[in-house]
Amino acid sequence: MRFLKRFRVHNNTKYSNILLRFRNLAPIKVSAAAWKLNRFLHQESKDTLLLKELVQDIEISIPQQAGKELYTKWSRIYDHNKTLPDSLKIVVWGIDRAYGKNTAVSRDSAMIINFKKIVRDNRLSGEKFYGQFGLFHVLQFTPAGKDAPLAKRLKDNGFKVTSFVSYTLNSEMYMPKGHGIPVPENENP
Repeated sequence: MRFLKRFRVHNNTKYSNILLRFRNLAPIKVSAAAWKLNRFLHQESKDTLLLKELVQDIEISIPQQAGKELYTKWSRIYDHNKTLPDSLKIVVWGIDRAYGKNTAVSRDSAMIINFKKIVRDNRLSGEKFYGQFGLFHVLQFTPAGKDAPLAKRLKDNGFKVTSFVSYTLNSEMYMPKGHGIPVPENENP
């Protein structure tokens, strides 16, 4: 929460574009998740049942991202949102496509298309956004033999992009295999 508050103060950020990737869930799509989060964030009283439902939805598709920490994070964001004037309330925008959707359009291409549509349709040109994305999506260059990541596409479309990349040290984390990411010798299956 301190990072979010500090980020908002130093960057005058009005919108919080926090991506939640729902995988293999139907009929829930990312826009539905954003709608559900916005409903939670903007209610007069904290709807803990709605938040639990959201965490359970994520647990079905991405178990490593669900649980008490996710619940606590959004609960704290709700509390923080309540302290803000209406003009600065956090809004969540869902830009990801449904995982596993068989389409000729790459995932990062779909995200830039969706993002540009949200900016256009909601008259958000010139606004600042915060996004939480995986490692590949925040690269501002195109790795050899790969499609352009979201951050590169944003830059190519005239958006200012700042990427923060973090790795956990001396702990455990989930990393997908087969994407050029080295697997440690002591991998925990």
